[in-house]
Amino acid sequence: MIGEELSLTKILVSNGKIKDYPETYTKVSEVIDIGETGTGTCDDFLGHGSDIIMATGGIVTAEDGQQAVLICGGHMQVLIVALLDHCNYAYKDSNHMFDEVDMIYGNRAAAASLVIDSGLKLWITGGKLQTSKLDSTEYVSLSPTPASHKGPELLEGMSSHCIVRLSSSSLKALLIGGDNEHVSPDYRTWYFDENTQNLWSDGPGMIYGRANLGCGVLLDKEMDQELVLVAGGIETLQHGSTSVEYLWLNSNNNQWNLGQEVLCNARVGSASIVPQDKSRLILVGGLHKNGIMPNQQSLCSCIMAGGNPSCKIMSQQLRIGRAFMTAMLIPDSFTTCTN
Repeated sequence: MIGEELSLTKILVSNGKIKDYPETYTKVSEVIDIGETGTGTCDDFLGHGSDIIMATGGIVTAEDGQQAVLICGGHMQVLIVALLDHCNYAYKDSNHMFDEVDMIYGNRAAAASLVIDSGLKLWITGGKLQTSKLDSTEYVSLSPTPASHKGPELLEGMSSHCIVRLSSSSLKALLIGGDNEHVSPDYRTWYFDENTQNLWSDGPGMIYGRANLGCGVLLDKEMDQELVLVAGGIETLQHGSTSVEYLWLNSNNNQWNLGQEVLCNARVGSASIVPQDKSRLILVGGLHKNGIMPNQQSLCSCIMAGGNPSCKIMSQQLRIGRAFMTAMLIPDSFTTCTN
């Protein structure tokens, strides 16, 4: 990572849906300390300028080493057609979130993204318009000037999916589930490899179709093997899933396995976070398994040990329960926490 070394024990949670009737979004942000002694209160880093849901984002580093929070796209509460066509960003010492970078493909919500190129770019994949899904991707960066550039196309339009990076040395990724024009929720997965001519190839199908799911690459330290873990989401017949599935990486058994543990809650529309050491997948907020409000205020931690996945409620909580929010790990230097 260019710039200061990330100390990944703080989660920034921004925006989201907080009420169904009447439908209510929020611009309020909060910071949660997920460290071993993280039971105190953290100062909010910033608030987004608008009440939005289904945005995506991450921490991006400029060439001068400054790190910034970048939040892209989303759906505003004002009107059903109010999809954002830009990204907002703010550096550590900013007191607002109104600096903008236009996205080249315009309006986009419910996309999935990865921070790539040593933290210099955010790769945004797919997303949705009012009635259609996008098959485009783009790269957003802040240096040398804030800009967006065209990325490789997806095999088909999709939204509400999840994406994980499989290699630190080159851009290899696995795109998982979501909604598309043909299957919803989708059980299919796709590998991406920038070093191959076709870029995309079919991955193994999940046991259940899932959209608005959580996902991440974890390390099973007992077995010294990495895996992709997916949790929650909207499952078949639009019911919230209480199950987890996992796929071993670098294994001859290229198929998904169903975890025996029941997820602490369905976590539909939850944000997923993986700490730097790949020790656990943290699901932030989300809906109950029946798909209705109120949103979850609790955080759910999923680990893999000895080939067995397990999830449990964490002691830390959101001050405001929410779903379809944006969440990311931020450097400790971005906020101050007190016990």
